[in-house]
Amino acid sequence: MLAAAAAGAVALVALHVFGVKDPSERTCGRDVGCIEARYVALVDSDGPQAAMKAFGADYRRSPVVRAECHGLTHAIGHAAGARLRTVSSSFRRGDRFCGSGYYHGVVEAIVSGPERERALARPDEICRGLGPPRSANQLDCTHGIGHGFMSLRGNDVRAALKLCDRLRDTSARGNCYAGAFMQNVMAEDDPRHPSKFLDPARPLYPCDELADRYRGRCLERQILYALERYRGDFRTVFGLCSGLAGRYQPECFRKLGGAAAELNVSSQPSVPVQAQATAQICGLAPGTTAQRQCAEGATSHFVFYYDGTEEAKVFCRTLGALAGDCSRAAEKLLQR
Repeated sequence: MLAAAAAGAVALVALHVFGVKDPSERTCGRDVGCIEARYVALVDSDGPQAAMKAFGADYRRSPVVRAECHGLTHAIGHAAGARLRTVSSSFRRGDRFCGSGYYHGVVEAIVSGPERERALARPDEICRGLGPPRSANQLDCTHGIGHGFMSLRGNDVRAALKLCDRLRDTSARGNCYAGAFMQNVMAEDDPRHPSKFLDPARPLYPCDELADRYRGRCLERQILYALERYRGDFRTVFGLCSGLAGRYQPECFRKLGGAAAELNVSSQPSVPVQAQATAQICGLAPGTTAQRQCAEGATSHFVFYYDGTEEAKVFCRTLGALAGDCSRAAEKLLQR
């Protein structure tokens, strides 16, 4: 199945930087902070749509922008939320590209700013009017609430998760947890509020010390942190997954599949190359069942990232006998 595609080591793609220029023609080069500042300035001067347009042009030519895709769109969304001050008006001016980073940033800014008191007292009202329960807009919004709660609690994961528990809908709470865990890893280098819930010696911490309802979402983010700590060594992180008990082992394999897809989507401009490289990584999983679970997670990421099934089906076609099941799963994911 996938194992044959995994012969040899899977190397991470080295980034070669093309210059990214701001409106005054100053070259940012490899400086992600400079690139981000350019987009924030565009939001302030010309609005979020102008910033997203500039981002789209840079994405097509710059590996650095592709690699930092989610974080950069998150920053654009944060600036948009701070400027426009309502979720609905900010959402209308962005899109779901790069894993909905724009929408997450919007809600983070609004929850920690103009809607702070409402978010703490009545968090279900923050996403009201964005569509039916569990729609894409609702999911993006409740994820952003998790980012916002981390901001309000100085990146204290346990405190932010307790605020997420105030949301009534189970799916909304889960998405809020995911936002909090994502922010926890993003806070590793935050000089104002560095994370206290990361341990390089135990990269899956704090998942193993949290209540059961938090662990699945925790693993989703800590898998990426583990890959960072082990310099992209998927074999080692598959080994960490193998050491987990119960239902968290297959969940870990799925999360690694999602991470494999995320890595290749952000570093490879060609969808067929993204698909093949992701399949190779899933082929490193220990056994057929683990490989299938990895592929399931990868399919989910392709659907989510591209907001469609076309790219996911390119990935599915690399899976041989699993291709049909994979394509059908992609269609169901989009209908959710």
